[in-house]
Amino acid sequence: MATLGEWRVDVVEDGRFGLDGGAMFGIIPRPLWSRKNPPDDQNRIELGLRCLLLRRGETVLLVDTGMGERWPDSARAQFRIERDPVPGLIDNLAALGVAPEQVTDVLLTHLHFDHNGGTVRPDGQLTFPRAMHHAGRKQLARALAPSPKDAGSFRPEDRDGLVEGDNLKLYDAGDRLMDGIDLLGADGHTEGMLLPRLRAGGETIVFCADLLPTASHLHLPWVMGYDCMPVTSIAEKADLLEQAEAGGWILVYEHDPEIDASRVTRDARGRYARGEEVDLGGRPRSWN
Repeated sequence: MATLGEWRVDVVEDGRFGLDGGAMFGIIPRPLWSRKNPPDDQNRIELGLRCLLLRRGETVLLVDTGMGERWPDSARAQFRIERDPVPGLIDNLAALGVAPEQVTDVLLTHLHFDHNGGTVRPDGQLTFPRAMHHAGRKQLARALAPSPKDAGSFRPEDRDGLVEGDNLKLYDAGDRLMDGIDLLGADGHTEGMLLPRLRAGGETIVFCADLLPTASHLHLPWVMGYDCMPVTSIAEKADLLEQAEAGGWILVYEHDPEIDASRVTRDARGRYARGEEVDLGGRPRSWN
C-alpha cells in the first residue's frame, strides 16, 4: 500500500497464470529471457494478474479484473490458472476490506481475457454490480471485430451485462477519467489500450498493462509476440520510458511475478532498466 496525496494505492492480485515464454518475449532468444523468467516443462512462465485498487473518499476504483472464474478445467490447465498460494481477486479485495458492491468504478485497460475475465461472475452477473465500467472506444470496436491474430484474446462472455450509457463509458487516449487520473493511449499491443496515470502527492504512477507487462520488458526490443504492431509497441515504450525516467514516475507491472512496481533508470550500456522498486502490497513468487 502507498499513499499519494488523498489517494490510497494498493495492488490486488487475481492469483497467477502461465503463458508461453517465447510468446511473451517475441523474437528474443530463450537463453536470454529464461534467465529471469524460468519456464516450466511446457515452456510457460509464471505471470502475475496484478490489478490496481485506488481509493479516495467515496471513490473505489479497480483497474482491470484479472482472469476471473469462468474457465473450464481444460483452460485452467492450459493457462495454469492458480489461486494458491496467491488468492483470487475477490479474496484479496476482502482482505483490504472491500466488497464487490463497494467498488464504484472499474477501468478496463483493454478487453483481453486476462485483463477483463473477472468482470462477469460464473453465474453471468456482473462481479461489481454497482460500478461504472470504463473502457477504450477503439478497444471495444476491436473486440467486436478482431483480426485473426488476436481473436482468441477476446471473449464475448466477458462483456455480458455491459451496456454503454448504463454501466459502461467509453474513452479516447488523452481523456481524463476523473480528477487526478488521465488515460494514456497505446495501440501496439492492441488498438485502443488505455493506461491510467495518477498524479497526486508529488508523485506520478502509471499502470502499464501490456505495454510493459513485466520489468523484463523494459528493454525496448523485448516486446510480446502477442503484440499486433510490435514496432509501434517499441515506439510507445520509448516515449513512456523517456517521460518516466525524466519525471521519476512509478510504473506498475501487471504481469511481473516478483515485483509490483519500480522507477526507471539506465544500465551501464545506457538501456532502460529497473530502478528503485516500489512495494504496493503485492505477494512473492508462487511457483518453484
